[in-house]
Amino acid sequence: MDAAGNVSNKVSDAETIDTTAASVTKDIQETSSVLSKVGFTANETGTYKLHLGSHVFTELPVGGKLPVSDTFMAKEIFFEHWDTAGNASLTYLVDAITEKPYTVTSNTTFVV
Repeated sequence: MDAAGNVSNKVSDAETIDTTAASVTKDIQETSSVLSKVGFTANETGTYKLHLGSHVFTELPVGGKLPVSDTFMAKEIFFEHWDTAGNASLTYLVDAITEKPYTVTSNTTFVV
């Protein structure tokens, strides 16, 4: 009952929060340490960033060439993802511990 004498029924509310990060199926192809194709299949929509060493690509070309103008080396290759609920995850194709750096060129293809 409120100050004016009004009576109301008790109510409750519940919601399930999605805290599950996306899973990524990875595919990396190389020949003699030259990275030729980087690919992934995500199980949901959201925002992705591709990290190739110190290079970060925020707009990933679907089925196209990576937007690089010069050749560079990358020991660490991973995807950073935020799903539509804001949950973040990282998926490593190659982690920083690897002994073998990959050469990335303007011919490297990103494949979804």
